[in-house]
Amino acid sequence: MRIFVGGAWDPKRAKHFKEEIIELGRLLAVRGHDIILGPGSGVVRYVIDGFRNVADRKGKIIFYLPKEKELVRTGEELSPFADEVIRTHDSYLTRVVRMIEAADGFAAITGAAGTLYEMIGMMFMKKPVTILQESGGASNAACFLGGICEYVKVARTPQEMIDYLENSKIETNIPEEGIDWYDVASPEIKKKDA
Repeated sequence: MRIFVGGAWDPKRAKHFKEEIIELGRLLAVRGHDIILGPGSGVVRYVIDGFRNVADRKGKIIFYLPKEKELVRTGEELSPFADEVIRTHDSYLTRVVRMIEAADGFAAITGAAGTLYEMIGMMFMKKPVTILQESGGASNAACFLGGICEYVKVARTPQEMIDYLENSKIETNIPEEGIDWYDVASPEIKKKDA
């Protein structure tokens, strides 16, 4: 499988989950998956550390780059760790769409608005999505965005995240199919409102 890995771009936020992110990378390599990433110094750095520590890995590290001026504008650095680099010549938002199209599943630890954008794009394409429980903004927000928890595996461990991606049989209902998933509250939210 090709797994799109998302999460905090900021290394200060990512370091709080360093062990879990490294373990996610290690497990993805052990299980033979490719990882799809944008270059970065937060989650990307740690997931690559875990991935590259598996000497006999079969999977590849695939970077998707936006246009050069976007990299310069944000100060994002291209680390030399990719096995394959795809230069999209697109904006960040359009680049994410290309990553979503190429991926078979999505895993995130930490993150905020950008991670939520990636998650929702994957859901729209009916691809499995998992995020580490209580790992920051995106995982916390997922349960409050009108039922997203019904369609996203909020996992307790990196192992649980990968097991879900490998075994999921996603049958998400998107709004165009007549079911308003955004109106369905998770059981936890319903209990709080009662």
